[in-house]
Amino acid sequence: MGAVLTMADEQQAYTLSDRATYLARTLEGTDLANQFIGWLISVPAQEKIGQFSVDEFGALLFTPDSEP
Repeated sequence: MGAVLTMADEQQAYTLSDRATYLARTLEGTDLANQFIGWLISVPAQEKIGQFSVDEFGALLFTPDSEP
């Protein structure tokens, strides 16, 4: 069941799941999601976002938008 949930997430699709598997995956995903958010809004990540492809295109493609 866990693999089906992963596949549905990757394909942005819907699937049916039993409640226990869904809740277990939600608990796992929440911790990792919070770590990802922390990294994404960190100063080093925001600097990388701001400089992404500037050398190639000569302009910002993305604008960093979190406070340090």
